[in-house]
Amino acid sequence: MKQNPKAAAAFLAHNRRVIINTTFWGLEDGTALPPNVIVTGPLYDPPSTTDLIPALKAKDDKLYDWLEQARKDKVDVVYVSIGTEAIWRQWSVDVIFKGLKKLGVKVVWSLKDFQIPEPENPNFYVRPWIP
Repeated sequence: MKQNPKAAAAFLAHNRRVIINTTFWGLEDGTALPPNVIVTGPLYDPPSTTDLIPALKAKDDKLYDWLEQARKDKVDVVYVSIGTEAIWRQWSVDVIFKGLKKLGVKVVWSLKDFQIPEPENPNFYVRPWIP
């Protein structure tokens, strides 16, 4: 899925029909893309897993401890982050919450401007920003 930025810029300069796809490397299977598809997303190389664990502990020790407890309890964890492009409504937050609750998993949820129906539910770690 990696593209040549110079080739993409040259294409954009001469064409008006462009598709901008917000994603990042590793999220989707690698595939050849038509020349009018420009992939955006993080512009950095992701750190190794061994770097991420100490970084998380330093940035959010409560989340680190919460995740460690889930690992010890052998409970699956789902990460939910829709980003800044989605338009949320309280009813959609409520519906997603109910569905996730039925799964019987722990949930890390990056959620701004809304509250889940059960804010004290220990299976949900909800913050406006997740490191």
